[in-house]
Amino acid sequence: MKILAIGCFLVIFSCSTQLFANETHTHLSLSVLTRIETYDDSPNRSVSAGVGLSLAWKNLDYDQNRELDTNYFELQFTYYKEQDAEQYDEDRNDASGEILLRLQRALFNPRRNTDSTLNFVGIYEAHYNSQQLEEFERLTVVGLALNNRLGAANNYDLGLTLGVAHNEEEKDDDLPRIFQEIDDDQLNRSGYGYYVEWNNQYNFTESKWRLSLDLSRYEGLWAYQDKPYAVDRIAVGFVVPFADRHSSLQFSSEYIIRKSEQDLIGFDDELSRTTIKYAYQF
Repeated sequence: MKILAIGCFLVIFSCSTQLFANETHTHLSLSVLTRIETYDDSPNRSVSAGVGLSLAWKNLDYDQNRELDTNYFELQFTYYKEQDAEQYDEDRNDASGEILLRLQRALFNPRRNTDSTLNFVGIYEAHYNSQQLEEFERLTVVGLALNNRLGAANNYDLGLTLGVAHNEEEKDDDLPRIFQEIDDDQLNRSGYGYYVEWNNQYNFTESKWRLSLDLSRYEGLWAYQDKPYAVDRIAVGFVVPFADRHSSLQFSSEYIIRKSEQDLIGFDDELSRTTIKYAYQF
């Protein structure tokens, strides 16, 4: 009911802004979001809910083609406040932060047109005190991406990224430390591996609706001291723009699976997240 009420408020607010909007857009956007996340395998499913704010700057819109020798940046910071803090950490702070930085530069056109580009990609992704069981996690990726745009009336964007990566992860360590006598050296993860990401986005030209499906995998292969670590992520979403083209509702659902050599928390580390976001592009 809370999410439904917030969604209705965002729709009404967006409609009210249409009278004052113009057609000029900047690269800056501000979002209000509400989120529910849960570990399906945990006792009582450990449901957590909250609200947050997200500030983003991106100089490549979905309806633009990449141009050669041009740098494209995406920077996003999210502040999130839990209303129902995660139950396995009594002193858990209910505030968290997430940051995403992505750099792309088109190197050349494999098909000799602007609809297909091979790009250099740099990614930095970090979150602190979010995703319940995580104290923090940082991922840095350097690699190449092949992006293709198919279709005429409506566009289908297909992208594949492959790179080398460094990951550092620290669990929320209360339960393993107290009940399993596991220290920080056993609990934490740090090392190098490979990263692969497969992106799919379908853009409706007339309505500007967007559907997306993204899959990614990080697998640590080096410097983990015989402690393997992997993260798989599946994300689906869709974007519904309003008539003023400045405002939109964005829905996303993620499924994040972390795997290591031992079960440190008593249940599978498989997190489900559902987010509803109202975004305004200035």
